[in-house]
Amino acid sequence: MDFEKIINTCLKPISKDSPAGNDCKNMDIYPPFQTEISKIFNPSREKINWEKMRDEAISLLSTTSKDIEIALYLTIALFRLNGYNGYLAGLRIFVGIIEAFPETYFPRSNNEKTTAKSRRIVINNLNKRSLQYMAPNPAKSEDTQTIHQIWEQLKKFQEIIKKLEEMFNTFSVSLPTIDELVNRIEEFKTDFPMKVTEEKDKNPEIENHDIQPPTKEAVPQKEYKSESKSLPPQMKASPNAFDKVLVSTANALRLENPFNPVSYRIKRMALWDSKKELPPVNEGKTLMPFTQSMKNLQKTWQKPESANSNMIEEMEKQFDNMLWWLDLQYAIVKMMTQVGPEYKPAVRAITHELKYLLKRFPDLPIIAFNKGEAFANPKTRIWLETLTTESESTFDFPSYLIDEKLKDDINEAETLARDDKLTEALTFIQEGFRTAVGVKDIFCRKLAAARLCLENQRVNESQIIFDYLFQQSKAFHLSQWDPLLFLELCQWYDKAIKSNPEKISIERKNEIDSEILKLNVSYNI
Repeated sequence: MDFEKIINTCLKPISKDSPAGNDCKNMDIYPPFQTEISKIFNPSREKINWEKMRDEAISLLSTTSKDIEIALYLTIALFRLNGYNGYLAGLRIFVGIIEAFPETYFPRSNNEKTTAKSRRIVINNLNKRSLQYMAPNPAKSEDTQTIHQIWEQLKKFQEIIKKLEEMFNTFSVSLPTIDELVNRIEEFKTDFPMKVTEEKDKNPEIENHDIQPPTKEAVPQKEYKSESKSLPPQMKASPNAFDKVLVSTANALRLENPFNPVSYRIKRMALWDSKKELPPVNEGKTLMPFTQSMKNLQKTWQKPESANSNMIEEMEKQFDNMLWWLDLQYAIVKMMTQVGPEYKPAVRAITHELKYLLKRFPDLPIIAFNKGEAFANPKTRIWLETLTTESESTFDFPSYLIDEKLKDDINEAETLARDDKLTEALTFIQEGFRTAVGVKDIFCRKLAAARLCLENQRVNESQIIFDYLFQQSKAFHLSQWDPLLFLELCQWYDKAIKSNPEKISIERKNEIDSEILKLNVSYNI
């Protein structure tokens, strides 16, 4: 495939009068492309036609619209079809559009704040989707030169993003980031360094004397000896020795204080971060057995009378040898929540590391043991989905909707809730109704109250509030005048439904799913 031709075609101005073209998302030519995108969000996992996605994207970018959202999915399609060479071509198109059409590229609207936020979402999604599809397809030695070129392109893109900081700050919109993607590519660079001959081919000015290995005179022998003694012998003997030391340290900390969040976090960092890739998978199954020990442990934790600190300790000990079993992580967190609030910091530590693990290996929950037993059963998968869609900050309403007082009130309420003072937290938010600056302010306060209820296991109350707000939103056509806020509501209502689905009608569940799917496709979140 001639990638240079594709790049030039996609970056060529649409016309002299309108170089960036027009917004094509309401045109008849867009639905075929949108259909393929929607399959990514569709839980039925309908097969994606990557060739069609690629061809439709090239056509739209070259004839109709310089839209980085289209360029994003072209990048992913090229990666799926042509590996890292394809990804590099797509990335050059994505960055090239922003460079060549800095003021006029899409997504763009008449509202500058909405434009800034929409572009931030797409750039963040480049980070997210790239990691998602790279996780099961890590770079290989034959990708070495391409990986180094991708890294250079990403560093260039980071500089472009920095130049946009003032514009984003003007509208109180947080700056987009591709840091995680850059870090992943840097890991590949470390795994596959450029050979000296490759560097010389790339830069002919390098002379032979510049690439000779260092002599003893250049690097004294004394320094080698000093460096060789910097680690204990047991750590030098095995690349995993240091991780084992960390696990032992974490276990000791936990035995000293079972509520210490540091112990849970260190252990997971040592066991999970040391894994560069998933275990080998064939048709969704690994070679690992679902052992009798696992079955016995599962039967034990499922007994109501087993919810105590001793059982938590037993599960945490077994984790050393069951690191991919996500049901175990759910069971530990669930039991900690049942046993008492003193485990709250530990729960936060475990979920934090789980989020990072799932960013690295997004397909982990759908993998199974050798006889088909899932790493994550349906309840665990719903819980994990909730974790990975949560923002790091509990409350993140569109900044143009809320004033500083509401932000302060929400932060204060969140602090009260963390201290197990949920009633006071809800009262604090509701007291603001009397001084609310308008309908939007009241709406956001009610949404904040519902989220606090859900976060603190008062699911039924949260569902009642979410349903009231959803009906109110439909009556006032919130999806039209503020689709991002409407999506925020639908996503949180969906989490509440999944936490206790028996209370909600099938019709309402389907309605929420439909709204989320439509908005996700439109806003690419």
